[in-house]
Amino acid sequence: MKPSVDRPYLIIPTLVVQETWGGHYISSYKEIKNDKINAQKIGQSYELYGKSLLSFADATTDPRFQEDLVECNVGSGALSRGVLALQELIQNDPARVLGDVAKKFSSMPLLIKFTQALGNSFQLHVRKTLEKDPRWKRKPESWYYFEDGIITYGIKKGADMAEYKSVCESIDREMHFISKKLKEKIISFESANSHMKEVIQKFNPWKYVNIHRVKKHTTVDLSPGAIHHSWEEDPVGCPLGNVLYEVQRDVSDYDSTIRSFDKGKIQPGGIIRELHIDDYFKHIDTDPSHNDFELAIQKRTVQNLVSTPFYSLDKLCVEKELMVDMGNSFVHLFVIEGEIEVETSSHAITVGRGHSCVVPHAVGAFSLSPSSGKASILKTYV
Repeated sequence: MKPSVDRPYLIIPTLVVQETWGGHYISSYKEIKNDKINAQKIGQSYELYGKSLLSFADATTDPRFQEDLVECNVGSGALSRGVLALQELIQNDPARVLGDVAKKFSSMPLLIKFTQALGNSFQLHVRKTLEKDPRWKRKPESWYYFEDGIITYGIKKGADMAEYKSVCESIDREMHFISKKLKEKIISFESANSHMKEVIQKFNPWKYVNIHRVKKHTTVDLSPGAIHHSWEEDPVGCPLGNVLYEVQRDVSDYDSTIRSFDKGKIQPGGIIRELHIDDYFKHIDTDPSHNDFELAIQKRTVQNLVSTPFYSLDKLCVEKELMVDMGNSFVHLFVIEGEIEVETSSHAITVGRGHSCVVPHAVGAFSLSPSSGKASILKTYV
């Protein structure tokens, strides 16, 4: 089939297996009917990024789409002829696919992920990329919660930052000591984990940061940068972990994520994650007003959840036909509930719950209609 920038495309999600911290929420939500995929713990589904694959199928229920989804994720990679690389479409006509952002970027600038995760490291992203400190690149991001979750956000008012840094350094030194013993097979993996659990309980880094319960449908905006954050675990209160939709600039973790504490995680072979404690404390924003969680979840209009210089995220409830003007950007749509028909002047596709599509800028305008009843969607654009 010949690629065209005048039509919408279904996106074949890239499913990321994470046996230690993922789950079965994502594959169930997408109603994937494949035993091999459903047996795996999926941590993330890449809904849009530079390496996204597009489908020529007209519906997410189309067997061709389902077959390519399976083949892309657990098969040999022998995709059908009805698959197109997003980057190929962009390269052929950047401005007509991306819109005005093509003046700055030659590839998709956003990364959108559907995530189910247990706890992760204490971390932050820099407020801006500094010429004098080129190691770190800015990574604005925002989260929309699908289920109740638990996080840390910001530093506690009055926290002793020198003491907090000393705690992180002490834990890191002990992690390296235990890592060496494990690599030399002096201690067992079980002993290493048990020891680090005791060390972390003794130092308790959580006493320096704010812990918050996040309600379903809450949006957390981390785009300003320099604010401490992490996902946390509560098997009783949040048995699913943190289930959320992440919109961010597509910058690698290596270039953007500054970590101070990895919660004692160590692999059986003794491998531990590199931390950046000095840089974390160099770049962290301790201004109490900036560390106020209420500002990060400030209520927006019914439609607009987040509006930043890097991206905007809207939530739309579609009960009847709705016309959408493209503005100066491409549009990405993710279906939260129901099923929608996306129709342009030349083509129409149907997108089911848990799935995505991208509409090139050249389309200009398109209509959204629920297949039956009503549908709820997330709309991202720049």
